Amino acid sequence: MVSDYDHQIEVDSSERVGSESIEIPFALREYGEIPEGYVPVYVVIDRKSLQYVAGNGLRVEDNQIGKKHPDLEKIFNEVNKEWTKPIERTRCVFAYPVHPSQAKLSKSYDPERHVIIEAMVDPNNVRTYVADSEYYTMAFERMIGIDGIPSLDWEADVRDSAERYWASAISLSEYLRGKKEGEYTSAEILIQDDIPTSRLKLVS
Repeated sequence: MVSDYDHQIEVDSSERVGSESIEIPFALREYGEIPEGYVPVYVVIDRKSLQYVAGNGLRVEDNQIGKKHPDLEKIFNEVNKEWTKPIERTRCVFAYPVHPSQAKLSKSYDPERHVIIEAMVDPNNVRTYVADSEYYTMAFERMIGIDGIPSLDWEADVRDSAERYWASAISLSEYLRGKKEGEYTSAEILIQDDIPTSRLKLVS
């Protein structure tokens, strides 16, 4: 998600979120003015990034997935060039269409380590897509293999998963209209634009 840089801003006070008491930046307590028609989506971030997000919003340039899984993202990027959808996984903010408590998340989500930000976005933005992250999880598992030993043809397996992932991608507006909604095991939203703090609120 966002980077864990040690950026600090002044915090108004502390409130309770989940099972722990954490400092909630004033900027993330309530929304600013939200344009009509915008819809809520949910972003998982590291608790350490909370102050940074309060000061900077959610920015595509803070996406760290390319550094965490360079081999995997390289294949996904190569496969994506074969499709017509202009999406860059390494240049987007990842979100979920429903609160994570109601969704199947990747194994990397840890409620003790992460917090949930509700973000208001334009559902008609042509640069915002929904894809089935189950295929990405499948690709990751194929890459690391059994007991940390990938198979000899793991790249072909990952490419197959990447093709399925990109084939599942549709616009957020299409997803919200119910197109393919029931076909997604774990829907994730790829937002290719920054989200300002005024459209963010800490919810859990």
